[in-house]
Amino acid sequence: MRETSTISAVTDDYVPFGARSFHVADTGPFHVGDTAIVRRFTNRAWFDTLEIDMDSNIWKNEPKTFDFDRIVTSIKGNLVTVDVPLTCPIEAAWGGGEILRYTAVGRISRVGVENQRCMSDFNRTVRTREYGNMDRSPYIGDEYYSDENHYFNFISIDNAENAWVRNVTAL
Repeated sequence: MRETSTISAVTDDYVPFGARSFHVADTGPFHVGDTAIVRRFTNRAWFDTLEIDMDSNIWKNEPKTFDFDRIVTSIKGNLVTVDVPLTCPIEAAWGGGEILRYTAVGRISRVGVENQRCMSDFNRTVRTREYGNMDRSPYIGDEYYSDENHYFNFISIDNAENAWVRNVTAL
């Protein structure tokens, strides 16, 4: 359950990849040991810089958010430190970020998936040699299987902690 009353904006212009600490507008509602989401926003400028087609099915309805589940380990003034480094930067120019406290309801723990092999079948007659955006200089390379009409996700983990995936092969 997300507690929206405990949302605080990240005030740093840039929080680098790998950082564990960042400044926020208000640390009052947060305590050491809190479970929190560190959220990175994106905006139209980010998509434009990366030349991402906003009308594609994957990226519709901007802005996108990227959520990272963390535990607050230290609070000093407006500086919050979390247990695990961030896996992407938070940049004010590209939308900024926030932290919000939440309570995990119904979360399972100490679970895993092991010793599995999955094969997603595809149409081997669908092939292409083209790569890249055809509006710009395309690369014509080796032929490869290009059927995208098949299952992509073998394992998905959600609302779990202390979970693992071990000895798994996806083909």
